[in-house]
Amino acid sequence: MNAQSLFSADINAFAQEYVNKKKNKGLVVGLISNGTNEIKGFGQLSNNAIHPPDENTIFELGSVTSVFTTSLMLIAAQEGHFQLEDRIRDYLPSGVDAPAFKPFICREVEDYSHTAVDNVPRTRMICEPAPFAPEVCITFCNLASHTAALSDDPKGLYAWNPLYIGKQKKDPYKDYTKAELYEKLYRNDLNFAPGTHYKYSNSGIALLGNLVADIQQKDFSDLLEEKLLIPLQMDDTQITLRDDQLSRFAIGHTRKGKATNAWNFKAMAPAGGLKSTGKDLVRFIQANLTTDNTVLADAFEQVQQPRIDVYTRKKERPTTVGYGWFISTLNEVTNQPVVWHHGGTGGFRVFVGFIKDTQTGVVILSNSANAVDELGFDLLEQIISVTTVPAKPISSNN
Repeated sequence: MNAQSLFSADINAFAQEYVNKKKNKGLVVGLISNGTNEIKGFGQLSNNAIHPPDENTIFELGSVTSVFTTSLMLIAAQEGHFQLEDRIRDYLPSGVDAPAFKPFICREVEDYSHTAVDNVPRTRMICEPAPFAPEVCITFCNLASHTAALSDDPKGLYAWNPLYIGKQKKDPYKDYTKAELYEKLYRNDLNFAPGTHYKYSNSGIALLGNLVADIQQKDFSDLLEEKLLIPLQMDDTQITLRDDQLSRFAIGHTRKGKATNAWNFKAMAPAGGLKSTGKDLVRFIQANLTTDNTVLADAFEQVQQPRIDVYTRKKERPTTVGYGWFISTLNEVTNQPVVWHHGGTGGFRVFVGFIKDTQTGVVILSNSANAVDELGFDLLEQIISVTTVPAKPISSNN
């Protein structure tokens, strides 16, 4: 007798609905529940390839790469290469410096150059550097928790196009080198003290990955393979695909369903350069669910811990951020904390999320630029709805 499938009628319907609308193409969904997993493909790979993708189809991961990078940071700290609270400026190459936040004081002064009709002087605010206050420097944990106050894209790389004027750059990071990343670092103006506020930063994660690799005198991709990919047997997870993998690399599609080019990465690879399969990502999530007393399990446990609140709009889920991972409440009924991340490039969207208490997880890979985040949360709700007893809300009075 076959075991019951994790793909219920509702879960199949949710996935099918996604590929049926917005000119989406293919979708791979991986479900994890209490040590078992199942992976299924939906839709089609492209207009010319009508069969669905499968567990071995390769997708771009975008910012999901960052949780691999923060895990590498934890492992390096465990090995004694640095402390998480260390200033990054003490580990940067010779001639490279990081910006620091210089505290300031503000005071009201009377402005006699502009007076009211009754000749009473107006007041204005003057803010000046505090002469004796120490500057606040960026640390490793600031980079990993997106509290370093760095810009999202690296200084000088203008991929942001909010009005969609002209065409978006199709491969925005392919020529951005580590030398440029380091050179432009000091030009960032920090508008708050590192460690005090959340501000998502791809450039901060890229800096973290390059720095962790440089400290160990290794290439980032080699370090990633040694510390994570080989131990987890993630054979199809790479920054640069091997020749034997290219035939399984899905074609990405824009939001309007038009085929688009893949993205290539140099210095920004630690923030968004990975490519992977449903099979490999399920393995990664299962490793993050593990509570064994091992080096990797301990590193994964540390990166999952909430560090600072993420301020969101009123209708969104309450969310904090750990080292790379986001932690959000699934819904008000279960009150379960979902550890998750999403990613996207010009033609792909990805969601990975899990609930440790219920040993439940979801992996979603799409070769369309339409978001899959809400689909991920919907599938998590479906998986745990029949097995999870609602948790009691946390009371501030206890």
